[in-house]
Amino acid sequence: MPPMAHLTHCSWCRKKLARYDEVYRTLARLHDDMNIDGAPGEPVQIYLFAARRRVETLWTAPYSPERAEGYDFLFQSCSRECDNELLRILLDEGMSPKALD
Repeated sequence: MPPMAHLTHCSWCRKKLARYDEVYRTLARLHDDMNIDGAPGEPVQIYLFAARRRVETLWTAPYSPERAEGYDFLFQSCSRECDNELLRILLDEGMSPKALD
């Protein structure tokens, strides 16, 4: 199985992430109103209505442990503040987020 791709920017503030930066990760579920352009296992842009903007996320691969747990997206944040804001928005979106770190 090929490895899942990784994000190069914070999902919330878009700060560039260096290879060994500490990141905060959050999983979320797809909801019925979402249209996804891209391929599973790759970075995709999704529109969050509660934030009125697009964010970058990884669409989990079909064989991944995250997908096996029922999660469709993996977000990365550069700080606890960005992660908390993203969690709040994902809750408002009804995407059942789960912080990993």
